[in-house]
Amino acid sequence: MLEWLPKSKYSQQKKQITTWFSERVKKQIEQEFNVNCFIYLTGSGKRKLVLHNDGVFDLDFQIWLSQSKKRKPNQNFEPEKIKLFIFNAFKEMLEKPEFWKLEDSTTAITMKKLNEKISGGIEYSYDLVVVFKHPKTSESQVIKRTKNGSKFNYIWNKLSNEANDFEIKVKKIKELHMWKDLRDIYKNKKITNLKNTSKTEYVPKKSYQLYIESVNEVFDKIQ
Repeated sequence: MLEWLPKSKYSQQKKQITTWFSERVKKQIEQEFNVNCFIYLTGSGKRKLVLHNDGVFDLDFQIWLSQSKKRKPNQNFEPEKIKLFIFNAFKEMLEKPEFWKLEDSTTAITMKKLNEKISGGIEYSYDLVVVFKHPKTSESQVIKRTKNGSKFNYIWNKLSNEANDFEIKVKKIKELHMWKDLRDIYKNKKITNLKNTSKTEYVPKKSYQLYIESVNEVFDKIQ
Protein backbone atom coordinates (compact mmCIF):
# COMPACT_ATOMS: atom_id res chain seq x y z
CA MET A 1 0.00 0.00 0.00
CA LEU A 2 1.47 3.33 -1.07
CA GLU A 3 1.50 6.11 1.52
CA TRP A 4 3.05 9.56 1.72
CA LEU A 5 6.48 9.70 3.32
CA PRO A 6 7.37 12.75 5.48
CA LYS A 7 10.55 14.59 4.54
CA SER A 8 12.06 13.65 7.90
CA LYS A 9 11.89 9.97 6.90
CA TYR A 10 14.09 10.39 3.81
CA SER A 11 16.35 13.28 4.83
CA GLN A 12 19.05 10.84 5.96
CA GLN A 13 19.10 9.12 2.55
CA LYS A 14 19.25 12.50 0.82
CA LYS A 15 22.20 13.51 2.99
CA GLN A 16 23.93 10.19 2.33
CA ILE A 17 24.01 10.45 -1.47
CA THR A 18 24.85 14.18 -1.55
CA THR A 19 27.70 13.64 0.93
CA TRP A 20 29.04 10.70 -1.07
CA PHE A 21 28.95 12.81 -4.20
CA SER A 22 30.59 15.87 -2.64
CA GLU A 23 33.33 13.98 -0.79
CA ARG A 24 34.09 11.00 -3.05
CA VAL A 25 32.82 11.56 -6.60
CA LYS A 26 32.61 15.26 -7.51
CA LYS A 27 36.35 15.93 -7.60
CA GLN A 28 36.99 12.86 -9.75
CA ILE A 29 34.49 14.02 -12.38
CA GLU A 30 35.82 17.58 -12.45
CA GLN A 31 39.42 16.45 -12.82
CA GLU A 32 38.67 13.79 -15.44
CA PHE A 33 36.50 15.96 -17.72
CA ASN A 34 37.55 19.48 -16.73
CA VAL A 35 34.02 20.61 -15.85
CA ASN A 36 32.10 21.91 -12.85
CA CYS A 37 29.53 19.51 -11.42
CA PHE A 38 26.79 19.61 -8.81
CA ILE A 39 24.05 17.30 -7.56
CA TYR A 40 20.44 18.34 -6.95
CA LEU A 41 17.40 16.60 -5.51
CA THR A 42 14.65 16.74 -8.13
CA GLY A 43 11.29 15.24 -9.05
CA SER A 44 8.89 14.15 -6.33
CA GLY A 45 11.53 14.41 -3.60
CA LYS A 46 12.08 18.10 -4.29
CA ARG A 47 8.33 18.74 -3.95
CA LYS A 48 7.79 16.52 -0.88
CA LEU A 49 5.77 14.02 -2.91
CA VAL A 50 7.67 10.88 -1.92
CA LEU A 51 5.54 7.75 -1.61
CA HIS A 52 6.60 4.55 0.12
CA ASN A 53 5.41 0.98 -0.20
CA ASP A 54 5.83 -0.66 3.22
CA GLY A 55 8.79 1.63 3.84
CA VAL A 56 10.40 1.21 0.40
CA PHE A 57 10.91 4.43 -1.61
CA ASP A 58 13.10 6.08 -4.24
CA LEU A 59 14.64 9.52 -4.73
CA ASP A 60 15.55 11.29 -7.98
CA PHE A 61 18.67 13.39 -8.43
CA GLN A 62 20.31 15.25 -11.30
CA ILE A 63 24.07 15.53 -11.67
CA TRP A 64 24.67 18.78 -13.55
CA LEU A 65 27.82 19.29 -15.60
CA SER A 66 28.78 22.77 -16.76
CA GLN A 67 31.69 24.57 -18.33
CA SER A 68 32.97 28.11 -18.18
CA LYS A 69 35.54 30.23 -19.97
CA LYS A 70 38.12 28.95 -17.53
CA ARG A 71 36.98 25.32 -17.68
CA LYS A 72 36.36 23.78 -21.08
CA PRO A 73 35.65 20.03 -21.39
CA ASN A 74 38.54 17.95 -22.64
CA GLN A 75 38.47 15.56 -25.59
CA ASN A 76 37.05 12.76 -23.45
CA PHE A 77 33.77 14.65 -23.06
CA GLU A 78 31.63 11.95 -24.67
CA PRO A 79 28.32 10.68 -23.23
CA GLU A 80 29.38 7.04 -22.93
CA LYS A 81 32.68 7.85 -21.22
CA ILE A 82 31.01 10.32 -18.85
CA LYS A 83 28.17 8.06 -17.75
CA LEU A 84 30.31 4.97 -17.29
CA PHE A 85 32.95 6.99 -15.44
CA ILE A 86 30.34 8.33 -12.98
CA PHE A 87 28.78 4.85 -12.70
CA ASN A 88 32.14 3.32 -11.76
CA ALA A 89 33.03 6.21 -9.46
CA PHE A 90 29.93 5.54 -7.36
CA LYS A 91 30.51 1.79 -7.50
CA GLU A 92 34.11 2.05 -6.33
CA MET A 93 33.42 4.46 -3.46
CA LEU A 94 30.95 2.11 -1.73
CA GLU A 95 32.40 0.81 1.53
CA LYS A 96 30.04 -2.19 1.51
CA PRO A 97 29.27 -2.90 -2.18
CA GLU A 98 27.56 -6.19 -1.31
CA PHE A 99 24.67 -4.15 0.13
CA TRP A 100 24.12 -2.25 -3.12
CA LYS A 101 23.07 -2.99 -6.69
CA LEU A 102 23.97 -0.48 -9.41
CA GLU A 103 22.24 -0.44 -12.80
CA ASP A 104 22.92 1.51 -15.99
CA SER A 105 19.35 2.49 -16.90
CA THR A 106 18.16 4.25 -20.07
CA THR A 107 18.66 7.78 -18.75
CA ALA A 108 19.72 7.20 -15.15
CA ILE A 109 22.24 5.48 -12.94
CA THR A 110 20.13 3.50 -10.48
CA MET A 111 21.50 2.63 -7.04
CA LYS A 112 19.46 0.14 -5.02
CA LYS A 113 20.08 -0.42 -1.29
CA LEU A 114 19.67 -4.14 -0.69
CA ASN A 115 18.10 -5.62 2.42
CA GLU A 116 17.25 -9.33 2.44
CA LYS A 117 14.95 -8.81 5.44
CA ILE A 118 12.55 -6.72 3.34
CA SER A 119 10.03 -8.17 0.90
CA GLY A 120 11.48 -7.62 -2.58
CA GLY A 121 14.96 -7.19 -1.13
CA ILE A 122 15.24 -3.42 -1.78
CA GLU A 123 15.15 -0.88 1.05
CA TYR A 124 15.35 2.30 -1.05
CA SER A 125 16.93 3.50 -4.29
CA TYR A 126 18.40 6.52 -6.06
CA ASP A 127 18.01 7.48 -9.73
CA LEU A 128 20.84 9.76 -10.89
CA VAL A 129 20.41 11.52 -14.25
CA VAL A 130 23.43 13.26 -15.81
CA VAL A 131 22.60 16.67 -17.34
CA PHE A 132 24.81 19.03 -19.33
CA LYS A 133 23.87 22.66 -19.96
CA HIS A 134 25.52 24.10 -23.06
CA PRO A 135 27.14 27.47 -22.20
CA LYS A 136 26.40 29.10 -25.57
CA THR A 137 22.89 27.88 -26.33
CA SER A 138 21.77 27.24 -22.72
CA GLU A 139 20.24 24.00 -23.97
CA SER A 140 20.03 21.21 -21.44
CA GLN A 141 20.93 17.69 -22.54
CA VAL A 142 20.77 14.36 -20.75
CA ILE A 143 22.74 11.21 -21.47
CA LYS A 144 20.48 8.57 -23.00
CA ARG A 145 21.37 4.94 -23.61
CA THR A 146 19.95 3.34 -26.76
CA LYS A 147 20.24 -0.19 -28.06
CA ASN A 148 21.12 -1.25 -31.59
CA GLY A 149 20.93 -5.03 -31.78
CA SER A 150 23.13 -6.30 -28.97
CA LYS A 151 25.14 -3.07 -28.72
CA PHE A 152 24.44 -0.10 -26.47
CA ASN A 153 25.00 3.44 -27.69
CA TYR A 154 25.10 6.60 -25.60
CA ILE A 155 23.91 9.94 -26.95
CA TRP A 156 23.22 13.48 -25.79
CA ASN A 157 19.46 13.86 -25.80
CA LYS A 158 18.23 17.47 -25.90
CA LEU A 159 15.52 18.26 -23.40
CA SER A 160 12.40 19.62 -25.06
CA ASN A 161 11.15 23.14 -24.46
CA GLU A 162 8.38 21.53 -22.46
CA ALA A 163 10.93 20.07 -20.09
CA ASN A 164 12.75 23.40 -19.80
CA ASP A 165 9.44 25.11 -18.94
CA PHE A 166 8.52 22.45 -16.42
CA GLU A 167 9.11 24.55 -13.30
CA ILE A 168 6.83 27.24 -14.71
CA LYS A 169 4.03 24.68 -14.85
CA VAL A 170 4.67 23.58 -11.27
CA LYS A 171 4.58 27.19 -10.08
CA LYS A 172 1.29 27.80 -11.91
CA ILE A 173 -0.29 24.70 -10.37
CA LYS A 174 0.63 25.91 -6.88
CA GLU A 175 -0.64 29.43 -7.58
CA LEU A 176 -4.03 28.06 -8.64
CA HIS A 177 -4.25 25.86 -5.53
CA MET A 178 -4.30 22.66 -7.56
CA TRP A 179 -1.56 20.92 -5.58
CA LYS A 180 -4.02 18.39 -4.15
CA ASP A 181 -5.02 17.47 -7.72
CA LEU A 182 -1.35 16.86 -8.51
CA ARG A 183 -0.87 14.73 -5.38
CA ASP A 184 -3.92 12.59 -6.17
CA ILE A 185 -2.99 12.04 -9.82
CA TYR A 186 0.63 11.25 -8.98
CA LYS A 187 -0.35 8.76 -6.29
CA ASN A 188 -2.80 7.01 -8.63
CA LYS A 189 -0.13 6.75 -11.31
CA LYS A 190 2.31 5.26 -8.79
CA ILE A 191 -0.28 2.71 -7.69
CA THR A 192 -1.05 1.71 -11.29
CA ASN A 193 2.67 1.47 -12.09
CA LEU A 194 3.21 -0.76 -9.06
CA LYS A 195 0.32 -3.06 -9.98
CA ASN A 196 1.52 -3.42 -13.59
CA THR A 197 5.12 -4.19 -12.61
CA SER A 198 4.31 -7.91 -12.33
CA LYS A 199 3.17 -8.03 -15.98
CA THR A 200 5.81 -9.50 -18.26
CA GLU A 201 5.30 -7.04 -21.13
CA TYR A 202 5.12 -3.96 -18.90
CA VAL A 203 8.14 -1.66 -18.58
CA PRO A 204 7.98 0.04 -15.15
CA LYS A 205 8.28 3.81 -15.15
CA LYS A 206 10.60 5.80 -12.91
CA SER A 207 9.12 8.12 -10.28
CA TYR A 208 10.39 11.20 -12.10
CA GLN A 209 8.61 10.07 -15.28
CA LEU A 210 5.33 9.67 -13.40
CA TYR A 211 5.83 13.04 -11.74
CA ILE A 212 6.34 14.75 -15.10
CA GLU A 213 3.23 13.03 -16.49
CA SER A 214 1.22 14.16 -13.47
CA VAL A 215 2.31 17.79 -13.73
CA ASN A 216 1.49 17.87 -17.45
CA GLU A 217 -1.92 16.29 -16.84
CA VAL A 218 -2.87 18.85 -14.18
CA PHE A 219 -1.49 21.72 -16.26
CA ASP A 220 -3.60 20.63 -19.24
CA LYS A 221 -6.71 21.19 -17.10
CA ILE A 222 -5.71 24.81 -16.70
CA GLN A 223 -5.57 25.48 -20.42
